[in-house]
Amino acid sequence: MQLRGDATVALSILILHCFVLICISSIALDSNSDGNKITLRFETSHRNIVRESYFMELAQSDAGLTVCRHDLPCFVPLVHLEKEHLMTNTQLFLMHISDYLQAYVKRREEANLVKEILGEISCDLSMTLPADYIEIKIGGAEWSFALEVQMTYTNILKIIPTQVVMSLEFEEEEPEADQMRKWREHFKSQPLSVAMETVWLELRKFISAK
Repeated sequence: MQLRGDATVALSILILHCFVLICISSIALDSNSDGNKITLRFETSHRNIVRESYFMELAQSDAGLTVCRHDLPCFVPLVHLEKEHLMTNTQLFLMHISDYLQAYVKRREEANLVKEILGEISCDLSMTLPADYIEIKIGGAEWSFALEVQMTYTNILKIIPTQVVMSLEFEEEEPEADQMRKWREHFKSQPLSVAMETVWLELRKFISAK
């Protein structure tokens, strides 16, 4: 990549850092027509499928690097990250941005996979904008059971929930408390789609045995 115009030493170092990051966080770079600016594109993915990309434009001035424009989601703590890391450790700043974006996309896409896993079973899925709270309701009046799972992610850099609340109602005998704890642990220790696939398989066995 070549920058047009006279690039400063600091901007050259930034570019070097970005190329290092490309290998580990899929950050692509593009030059800007103004020699003291650089545009970065953050690419997100889930299960080897590329999802949306986000851009950020940085400018180099006598005061140092600043963020000029971006289209990052509002829940990424950009102001805090810029203040803490942009001038002192640009590579860390970019890594944090990428981590927030990747975690968000993975939480969201893991939730979207739930309906695929359940097939024709009734499923009501809802989540907040940052996907830091996900609620899944399965079954209902027309089925012999009703399962509700609520997952809270207090750390939006993570794809494993901090808290899981799970309730299950059956027309007949309900699972024992130990079984419920086991199913809840799946959601607290695995990506959502993996946990749901495991719990749904065990739940179907429980239903068919009744």
